[in-house]
Amino acid sequence: MITANCRASTITSFSIINDNPKQIIIEGGYCSERRIEYAEDKMPIYNLALAGEGITSNNLERRLNMNFKTVKKFTAEVGWGFLATSDGKKVGVRPMGSCVWMDNEIWCATSAGTEKILQLKKVPYAEYCFMDEKGRHVRIAGTCTISTNNGDKLKLYEAVPVLKKYYKDPSVPEYVVIQMKPKRILAMAKTGKGYENIEVPK
Repeated sequence: MITANCRASTITSFSIINDNPKQIIIEGGYCSERRIEYAEDKMPIYNLALAGEGITSNNLERRLNMNFKTVKKFTAEVGWGFLATSDGKKVGVRPMGSCVWMDNEIWCATSAGTEKILQLKKVPYAEYCFMDEKGRHVRIAGTCTISTNNGDKLKLYEAVPVLKKYYKDPSVPEYVVIQMKPKRILAMAKTGKGYENIEVPK
């Protein structure tokens, strides 16, 4: 059941509309058959390269799965993530806007003595949730280290320019870095469709 016969060398993304495999938006390529219906509610799937392959409902479903690389791209595009921490009794959740991936870790800037730092010293495990305006989201949980190393602080400081508004000097003691090593990643590509377990690199 081919919905579109695509002859482009690379198709960067497609969207299934309202769970109907016959309603597809294809971006970044040319389709010789114009049997594509457009709707406002798009569900982008990142970094796809179909290389001219005919698109069927079956191979569309196979390409809905996210992986570690697309999770990293999603978090970068969303920008803000919510970080949940606990001291074993109370839970705190707050938005974090200075998160970046350093290899396979998430680094984030914060101030020493804040609630999240005090909680992480007691329970060094936390979870981020990054969500877009459509409710698509990823949850990233893992062990956390609080780094006061000036080399780490400078590396994040240079990667996140907005930090210069808050800290004039990256060596100041009140500026620290939360480094998370993900142990579990769950992704929901569409609300109500359940989570995918994303393989975390060792």
